[in-house]
Amino acid sequence: EHIEQARERLYHVELPEKTVRACVAVAKEFQAEGHRGDYIMALAARAFAALQGKKAVTTDHLKRVAALALQHRRPAVLQSGREMWTTEDDQKIAEILDNGTY
Repeated sequence: EHIEQARERLYHVELPEKTVRACVAVAKEFQAEGHRGDYIMALAARAFAALQGKKAVTTDHLKRVAALALQHRRPAVLQSGREMWTTEDDQKIAEILDNGTY
């Protein structure tokens, strides 16, 4: 029932322009392969916000979904098979989003 309610709210959750720019900045910084990392991060953040019953996506939502959207799109991971996401990556996301210059 909770998921059904979130599904109904999904397209009513605002995705502010600044949040979209933040998705692009994060994907660029992480050198995400392809052109959909930023888009997927925005969609995932919107779904997460809807699940929480929020009216708009925030940078906190982006922080929570960034790894899911980007970890498999990073060149270093694709080529080396190294660990997909680290606490340092989480810190880097926080620095980018908390900085707010995107």
